Amino acid sequence: MYKIENFADLLRGRLDEDLEFVSYSAKSLTAPGENYGSVMLSVEIKCKNKKFDKEEIIYAVAKTPPQNEFMQQIFQTKVTFKAEIEFYKTIFPLMQELQKKHGMKPLQYHAKLLGERLNLQNTDVVDSNAVLLLENIAVKGFKCADRMKGFNFETIKLILQDLSNFHATGIALKLQCPDDFNIKVKPFLNLMIFGESAGEENDKFLEDTIKVSKEVIDENHELKKYLPAFLDIIEKKLDQSAKEPFATIVHQDLWVNNLMLKEENGKFIENKFVDFQVTRFISPADDVLFLLLTSIENDILMEKFDYLVEFYYEHFLVTLKKLDVNTEPFSKEAFEQEIKNAYPRQLQHTLTMLFPIFMDKSKAMDMTEFNPETAPPVEASKEQKEKLYSIVKLLAKKGWL
Repeated sequence: MYKIENFADLLRGRLDEDLEFVSYSAKSLTAPGENYGSVMLSVEIKCKNKKFDKEEIIYAVAKTPPQNEFMQQIFQTKVTFKAEIEFYKTIFPLMQELQKKHGMKPLQYHAKLLGERLNLQNTDVVDSNAVLLLENIAVKGFKCADRMKGFNFETIKLILQDLSNFHATGIALKLQCPDDFNIKVKPFLNLMIFGESAGEENDKFLEDTIKVSKEVIDENHELKKYLPAFLDIIEKKLDQSAKEPFATIVHQDLWVNNLMLKEENGKFIENKFVDFQVTRFISPADDVLFLLLTSIENDILMEKFDYLVEFYYEHFLVTLKKLDVNTEPFSKEAFEQEIKNAYPRQLQHTLTMLFPIFMDKSKAMDMTEFNPETAPPVEASKEQKEKLYSIVKLLAKKGWL
């Protein structure tokens, strides 16, 4: 069993007044290859209901910093762990309060916060005793989809509706509550930007990833003609700055494993976003593109990409109107330009993620054992090749290559 120091202190002020903490047990939640940015634990919290004199169990998930030093460097844990805690403690409540103010049903696309800390000394430094304790939504029927396959048409539409709500609410908060946004939100955005160096080992992984991507495209007779234009995009230093008026709170790492969905009668009916440790202040188009490029079925990517972008935009506009935001600066033409500006950034981002997303699970290494010097060479799986081919075909179809 995993041990979490001073566990009872995490729950102080969080339990219902009738509940009294008794004990807890914790075990690993994720298998090798499923999560690298943190240690995820499944936790059962035993409590006594003093009013009815009976035992109750609270099911939770504890998230702690990765034990592996290389992964701490890659994910810049010292700052990103703090940022994720602030999302649950401060940023989500601010967004919910704003939605209530405009007569909307408050967003519920995240798990409930049960407790948090940065360390045991009550300072501002993240150390190995940092914990984020959330409700375990898996016991309510939420689960991840198959990352090797991606989301189907109806499921991605469900997710895009929530995502458009999230982005639009961020814009409304920025415009209508500038003091709160600048003091309580913005300092916890842009703490980690994909593509920025996190050390020599990470640079080598990026180089290897690009090398493998070149080889995969070059071996395809139909697509190799696009290789020069493709390389021109992925090897270029790109503008990573936020541009108004669209700049908003962006998840930045929204792919299959960072969404959990509730299934009913074989159909997903509700969505929850997870992992808010690398959020950014940039265009909503970045989230939309990364999600579509990495996480939908290949035939849907080819046949329904334009439809899904427009579907997202229409729901984004609806939420802006509900929040009394002037929509004139957010025209369809302006959003289409956001997509064009963002796709080179998200092509680079996507390439670095295709390997971990489509890794053969039987070859996955335990996070605690991962060492870039001894790790097996970056090797494209069958699923990774098929996804990359689909992406290149889409870019060519759009005239972006």
